[in-house]
Amino acid sequence: MTATNARLAEERALLAAVLENVAAGVVSTDAAGRILTCNTAALQILRQREEEVIGRRVEEAWADPERGKLAVLLAEASNAAGSREVYLVLGGEWKTFEAKVTPMREGAGCWSSRT
Repeated sequence: MTATNARLAEERALLAAVLENVAAGVVSTDAAGRILTCNTAALQILRQREEEVIGRRVEEAWADPERGKLAVLLAEASNAAGSREVYLVLGGEWKTFEAKVTPMREGAGCWSSRT
């Protein structure tokens, strides 16, 4: 059993390294809408700090009108994959994103964006 646990730990570490080194912002949520992961690119794009998002419900972390557009997107696509352009003003800058929502196993969701 310890070999299996070690392999799982290695796979998780590899996944975490990949997510931290991709240019796309990636956010994952659980079935209740709590943010589980938010890579560095997503934090930079959204102009937020990890402690502002991790463990919080999407509606709380993205309560402002601009980021709230992403919360609406996730709610609308909770059971189906989808892609759409999203326009946000963050830090006084107009940003255009291609947001993709992909439902994951066991009800978790994943959001990614490209600017």
